[in-house]
Amino acid sequence: MHNHYWSLITMRKMWDTVKGTVKSGLSAHEMSLAVTAGVLGGVWPVPMTSFIGCLLLQAVFRLRPALGAIIQTINCIMTPVELALVSSFVYYGEYYLGAAEHFDTSSLVSALQVDLFGTLRSASGSLVYGILAWFAFVPIGGAVVYGLTYPIASRLLPVRTVPTQGVADKDV
Repeated sequence: MHNHYWSLITMRKMWDTVKGTVKSGLSAHEMSLAVTAGVLGGVWPVPMTSFIGCLLLQAVFRLRPALGAIIQTINCIMTPVELALVSSFVYYGEYYLGAAEHFDTSSLVSALQVDLFGTLRSASGSLVYGILAWFAFVPIGGAVVYGLTYPIASRLLPVRTVPTQGVADKDV
C-alpha cells in the first residue's frame, strides 16, 4: 500500500504540471505535437526505455522543455500499447531488413523484469531491428496522430492572441 500511495502522489504531481503547462498559453499546434511525441515515443520498441523515443521526438519537433510533462505523461499511458507492439516492430524490422534469424519476443517482458540490462544486451540485435522499424513508422504514425489531435486541440484550447504594443485606442 505504501508504494500505491507514492504512485498516487507522483501521478498527482504529473497531472498538476500538465495542467500548469496547458494554462500557460499552449497553442493547438504545440499541444498536438506534444501528444504526437508522447504517443509515438510511448511505443518506442525497447521496453523500459521509451523516454528515449520521447526525447528524440521532442528534439525533432523542437518542443520547449515545459511540454516534456505532457509528453512523458502520455508516454506513461502508452506503456501497455508499447509492450503489445514490441514484437510487431521487431518482426517487421527483421522481415523487411532480411534478418537471418528471428527473435522470439514472447518472453521478452518477463525476462526484462528479471534482468533488465542482461536481457537488453542479449536481445540488442533484434531490438535494433525494432528501432529501425519504429523510425519507418514515425512519419506515417505522426501524421495520423497529429491529424487526429489538432482538430480536437484547436476546439478545446483557447486561441492565443498576441498583444499589440504601442497601439492605443483613441477617440476621433
